[in-house]
Amino acid sequence: MRVLILSCGTGGGHNAAASAMKEALEARGHSADVLNPYTLKTNKLAKIIDVVYVRLVQISPTLFGCVYKIGDAYRRLPWRSPVYFVNAQMVPVMDKYLKENKYDAILMPHLFPAEMVTQMKAKGINLPPTIFVATDYVCTPFTEETNCDAYVIPSRHVRYDFLRRGIPEEKIKSLGIPVRKEFAKKVSKEEARKELGLEEDTFYLLVSAGSMGAGGIVKTIKLLYRWCKKQNKKLEKKRKNENENQRQTKLIIICGNNKVLYETLQKIVGDDDCVILTGFTKQMALYLKASDVCITKPGGLSSTEAAVANIPFIHAMAIPGCETRNLEFFESCGMSIGVKKTKGQLIRAVNRIQGKELCETMKLAQRKFVRPDSDMAICRLTEKMVRNVNL
Repeated sequence: MRVLILSCGTGGGHNAAASAMKEALEARGHSADVLNPYTLKTNKLAKIIDVVYVRLVQISPTLFGCVYKIGDAYRRLPWRSPVYFVNAQMVPVMDKYLKENKYDAILMPHLFPAEMVTQMKAKGINLPPTIFVATDYVCTPFTEETNCDAYVIPSRHVRYDFLRRGIPEEKIKSLGIPVRKEFAKKVSKEEARKELGLEEDTFYLLVSAGSMGAGGIVKTIKLLYRWCKKQNKKLEKKRKNENENQRQTKLIIICGNNKVLYETLQKIVGDDDCVILTGFTKQMALYLKASDVCITKPGGLSSTEAAVANIPFIHAMAIPGCETRNLEFFESCGMSIGVKKTKGQLIRAVNRIQGKELCETMKLAQRKFVRPDSDMAICRLTEKMVRNVNL
């Protein structure tokens, strides 16, 4: 079976899901190609679309939230969205590519390719089975105007949101969000720390701003940095007065691809040895498994990765829109603590999440509500749909 995975770089989550599906397909003996469809026009166009989106999120999350709200309001109107018509430009080049490259199925962890596929079908172009893979715990604006053969959603508990938007019930498959195998791999905290060169007897608080390094990360880091210094000062006093051997606290900060953010934080923390500052990393699974607690943006992929890695975590720095809905879903299921206002709430949440009973309850909820094998489940669905076409 040869599968085409269409994705875009408007946020790292879509491409991360594409990578996970490709890995799973190849593990089952199939071939898979990941393609940003806009590169069929020009690489420059693909880059512009990705960069404009990322810059908007990084520079003005509030403005992005306003754009999302406008999209959410627009979906109530009786006509197609501007997004649909913009993607009409891609139909001829997509048609040409698919005629020259034969595929048995098309997987799409992004709305834009799903819009293209929908218009191709409307024009009577023959296509292999098309599967849309949602990467947020909500039916995002304009998903309902697409026409795919199947819709993979993150959880049966968000099924109603897709149904009420008009997605046909028989097309909905509650298979989860696909993450790479390394997040589900059984690695002990001790093994992960050894591989990363981290200390064994230290409390590590991992702070991840997602692949783009967006949201109120600087404000969050300043608060956590002060808290960390305060914790370690208290520890020093206790050690002197009571000869206690308690754990030191350290921050691990993942900045993602945002170089400006990295340089800004470098000026704040300097060479303080209670902070480990890094940019984009391919070892996120190990960092999660090595840490005691994680503070992360509520992106669909980053949240799912943390839950599959089974680490207690706090949702903060949410970008208005999908991320606030992801936060609400995870918190309502007991899988995380949600912080909507950084000042006042964040440090209370950090102190609270250190309780052993809460951590165990949270990890149990993660195992209950999030599938670690979504990538393989999507592979099996794809195989089944291809077989049915070929009967």
